Amino acid sequence: MRKRAEFVLISLILILLAFVILTACKTKVDSDDQNKENGETTVQGEECEIYLDEFAAPSGTYLEYGSLATNQGSDGNPLSLYVDGDEKELGHGFFAHAYSVIVYDDLGTRGFNRFSAYVGIDKAIRDNDPWGAYANATVRVLADGTELYKKSGIGWKTDMTYLCVEIPDGANYIKLEITDNSGQGGVGWGDCTLYR
Repeated sequence: MRKRAEFVLISLILILLAFVILTACKTKVDSDDQNKENGETTVQGEECEIYLDEFAAPSGTYLEYGSLATNQGSDGNPLSLYVDGDEKELGHGFFAHAYSVIVYDDLGTRGFNRFSAYVGIDKAIRDNDPWGAYANATVRVLADGTELYKKSGIGWKTDMTYLCVEIPDGANYIKLEITDNSGQGGVGWGDCTLYR
């Protein structure tokens, strides 16, 4: 009788253990599926990354000229930045003409801690002969008014620049800003990516 009770007890423990393992696996699969639906990619170390244009629309924009183009240049062609004497098309990002501001709210409070992008004059501006040669833009990334990144003197054939900044914990917003004194400051923010 005692052996039978031990057998039943062990069987119950094994069934309970199997249930716990299966539940944990299902939770992981559901979590991964939810990340895929949200456009998020899980990478080693539990870090997630997502393109800014897939995450959400901007909380606010201001453009003195033209309109914000998502995942394309101002001419409707793919966003294309200059590097090593050639064009590089980027599948994600924004085109905006100076003066412009793109704002995203609550990234810090949602757990995002880094932002990266490639910046440079878009091909549509380079092809605007002869005016494109006068392009001379400055880009800045700010969080709650604090400057995280700045690059000046971006010309029509300046190689695109990669930037990666830390988003302060609890930041209320980040702002992508373009200024220009040439009238040809059409900048591409390529492959804008958030990490957490």
